[in-house]
Amino acid sequence: MAQASHGSVLDALGLRIASGRLAPGEVRTLADLEAEYGVSRTVVREAVRVLEALGMLASRRRVGLTVTPVTSWSALDTRLIGWQLASPQRDHQIVVVNELRSAVEPIAARLAAGALVAPPFPLPARTFRMLRHRERYRSRAADALLGLIRDGTP
Repeated sequence: MAQASHGSVLDALGLRIASGRLAPGEVRTLADLEAEYGVSRTVVREAVRVLEALGMLASRRRVGLTVTPVTSWSALDTRLIGWQLASPQRDHQIVVVNELRSAVEPIAARLAAGALVAPPFPLPARTFRMLRHRERYRSRAADALLGLIRDGTP
């Protein structure tokens, strides 16, 4: 990778970590990454800073850069999701994203409907009544998640 920018080093290194080719606990040094990507230490440092902010790398003096466990990653960051979708674990990532959507979207819709006092645009009366009386359409899972979000208890 001749004279790559920090963005291309970030994407290449982020993809390697997200795909598991660099496993949690694996250690690299800035010098290793400089040689591997053929870039300056400044470029590597910038990429490493972003990965540290995402929780994917931890830097320790006299040790180097350690890949952190997946549980410490910033799972909702769009870059991380993109790297995971570009990895061999794409199918698993799609399942995870869909599970997240199915947990969050009903609650978001319910909260949005609760804030609705009058339709800001022409809306069939039946649809508006349904939105206003959303209690009939609740699910236990959505209620538990809403309770967790609201006061920390399911």
